[in-house]
Amino acid sequence: MKALLTTAICAILSTGMVHASEDELRALTNVSAKDQRVKVALREGAGKVRISILDENGRYLYQKRVKADKDLKQPFNLSQLPEGEYQVKIRRADNPEEKLIHTIVNKAPLPAPNPLVAFGRILDDNSVRLKVIGLEEPGVSIRITDAFGRNVHSEFVDHPEGFSRIYHLRNVDPSGLAISLRDTAGRSKTILL
Repeated sequence: MKALLTTAICAILSTGMVHASEDELRALTNVSAKDQRVKVALREGAGKVRISILDENGRYLYQKRVKADKDLKQPFNLSQLPEGEYQVKIRRADNPEEKLIHTIVNKAPLPAPNPLVAFGRILDDNSVRLKVIGLEEPGVSIRITDAFGRNVHSEFVDHPEGFSRIYHLRNVDPSGLAISLRDTAGRSKTILL
């Protein structure tokens, strides 16, 4: 009876220590993922650990042993891997049962939309040329303001793909003008002359 009680107490204490050491390992590690890049940060005191990257099927893709006797950051680039879920497994070398598994999702970043392409140029004392190219949908609102922000001219141009316009402005000095453009897709550009 005494042996059974002693065994039960030892089992309870060892289970509590395993959970305490896993909590300690969790406190000493940080895994963050952004735009197909994963960063594993290990704090001082983590000791010797093995960092592994596993695919959806549990196959090891990469393993590395590191010694975290000081703060350490280990970056990983997943851009060459197909999209899907991956696991980052952190395991202590001295106690293989003590491990953390972080699940990350690798997905390609969305492509940035093409900017609105427009050029402006002063032609003479009262003329300005505006050229807009590469429109995906017809429709651009144009607003020309002077150096003080007062509206000089505004219009809506409904041309597909692109256009070129020459604006003849009376009694307005073209230097210091600002041409603000916004297309129907929501892209905008300001040209300072």
